[in-house]
Amino acid sequence: MVLVGLLVIVLASTLLVLGANYASTRLAGRPAVAAGPGQAVVQAVPNQAGAAAMPGGGSGRIGEPGGLVVKSTAAQLATPLSASGPPAPTETPDIPAEVLLREVPSGKQTRSLNCEFQTASDLAWYYGQPYTWEEIYQYVGHDVGGNPHKGFVGRSFDDAPGQLYPQGYGVYAEPIALAFAQLGLAAEASYGNPPEWLQAQLAGGRPVMVWATANMTVHPVATWTAADGAVVRGVPGEHTYLAVGYNQDGVWLIDPWDGQRRFFPWEVFLRSWDLLERMALVVIGVPGGAGAP
Repeated sequence: MVLVGLLVIVLASTLLVLGANYASTRLAGRPAVAAGPGQAVVQAVPNQAGAAAMPGGGSGRIGEPGGLVVKSTAAQLATPLSASGPPAPTETPDIPAEVLLREVPSGKQTRSLNCEFQTASDLAWYYGQPYTWEEIYQYVGHDVGGNPHKGFVGRSFDDAPGQLYPQGYGVYAEPIALAFAQLGLAAEASYGNPPEWLQAQLAGGRPVMVWATANMTVHPVATWTAADGAVVRGVPGEHTYLAVGYNQDGVWLIDPWDGQRRFFPWEVFLRSWDLLERMALVVIGVPGGAGAP
């Protein structure tokens, strides 16, 4: 009886070990699961030579080995709109009730589809880096496969505005951040930020490049599959602005279409900013190693 009992114990222990090993193997092959709603942030930081600093050294285009580092991700990037529309931001003790950065340059775009590059040029000039939109484009490049997260998408800068790929389109935040890094400006591209984040950036003296739509007109969101297999989210009339101020009622934005500063109520702005998941870009460091103001 003692021998039989020992055999039973040994057999049970063996089964437990095998079961644990099997479970570990199964879990090891499963993808990681996002912890919950939050922000996605991508940073591009220049190295000592002026090129973009990449994981493990070296440099490369977005999407290639050694591209931008994704600092954090989440399953859902933007808070869905409620039936009554997005709420206005609430004032916090650390954020002033009103801010307006009056010294931000405001250039006027000269081509139908170069709004992102004109806005990026204005942002670079604000930090004392007088790069033209053409110079920034040289570092961004053209993605013929239709992925604006990799480069400019469109047949020409003179395509009719308001069209989706392949008739035209534009470029998203990540290639601009990488171009800035190559030009010596550390930048951060992010998604899903709340209005309070935008207020905090402006209160700290940092203009914010935002992706919305021309005149804040709400259009149906569309998708297409790029040549690299990525499913791209886009919207007709995609347009960038440079956020330079806010108050309780709304935001001041520089519109590169005419180079003018415009004011939009929070509800109007947030509905349009939501279409591309509150895409934004902010400079976080300037040449010489100092952080942005």
